[in-house]
Amino acid sequence: NCDMTFGGIYFKLIYPYLLYTINDSIYIDNFENKERLFITDHGYPYFENKKYVLIKKATELDDEEEFYIYNIERRELLKIPLKSYFPRIENEYFVVDRNSSDDHGEWVMDLNLNIIVSTDENYYAGGYNKDVIIMQNKNPSKPVKLFYKNKLIKLQDSIKSFERFSSNNSMVVVSDNEKQGLINKKGELILPIEYDDITFPYNFKLLSEDQIIAKKNNYIYLFNKDLELIFKGRYDDLRILDENRFVVRNISRKRVVDKNNNVIIPYDFLGEDYYTIVNNSKNKLIF
Repeated sequence: NCDMTFGGIYFKLIYPYLLYTINDSIYIDNFENKERLFITDHGYPYFENKKYVLIKKATELDDEEEFYIYNIERRELLKIPLKSYFPRIENEYFVVDRNSSDDHGEWVMDLNLNIIVSTDENYYAGGYNKDVIIMQNKNPSKPVKLFYKNKLIKLQDSIKSFERFSSNNSMVVVSDNEKQGLINKKGELILPIEYDDITFPYNFKLLSEDQIIAKKNNYIYLFNKDLELIFKGRYDDLRILDENRFVVRNISRKRVVDKNNNVIIPYDFLGEDYYTIVNNSKNKLIF
């Protein structure tokens, strides 16, 4: 996908579609069937993907704007019924915004503009990406709402806050009372909410973040993507070199150990550099 403005004309390529504006009118071309469709005039598209286009229009009152959603598949332009600040979210399934006429929470609507979460519920978007939306409540005693793709996933009432996503969106770190746990995209709790911190470390050899580091009571636990325990040790920090080598740190001193906690490099060092060489689709790590 790419976008550009040339001679006052806005272009956005979302293959197989080309979205563009001419003289305040918005059009979309379909390269596959060579069809051109007029969407609306006196508007400007400010977010788009393969499912919908969000459009804002000026009103007769200079300080107010109206917002519309264009469903590309159904070729349908709908006005967002609520007064909005700026409907947003880089997501193919839902639109999120706060009602401009009150100080309550944010609403969530599907592409048919059905309200899934109302402003009266006092939720706001704690985090989101192309697959996941996390709605947190202003009242910390209220549970988190998780949307995965086009579904609202039922979560345990003990999950009160969102922390971070995994890079492939398959896992979400959640928390309650300053302790963290891990849920999958079905909303199932796969690591209990009892850890001090949970992160997704970078694997320098595999060039991925498919593993999980969990810290509890001064211990570090390393799990693979299937939640199998790979490594456990009493350290302050850990970095992954490969499946059997880890850089571990206590206070400011570092060393290299294997998955059985045997020391590989038998002296402390203060820092390290990593270089990954890709040759014939194979990664070789130089440490």
